[in-house]
Amino acid sequence: MCLDFLNFRLGHSIQSDILFGTSQGEITTYCSGKHFVLNESAHKGTVNCIRVSDKINDTVNVITGGEDGFVKIWDTSLTLL
Repeated sequence: MCLDFLNFRLGHSIQSDILFGTSQGEITTYCSGKHFVLNESAHKGTVNCIRVSDKINDTVNVITGGEDGFVKIWDTSLTLL
């Protein structure tokens, strides 16, 4: 399992959510005491690494690498780019 933090503005404060990559190929989060699966088929096999990029040109991306041999780039709604 791997994790990284996704930071975002909410009003006048900055909030953080933790994104997890799982051994089932999912991208998940744990927020407000609840577990949510954000993308249940991100990879075919274990997600070995996950990284939330710094804001570049007003864009933040999520980059994942899996045991399926793919490196994938996602937008913040976890739509594959």
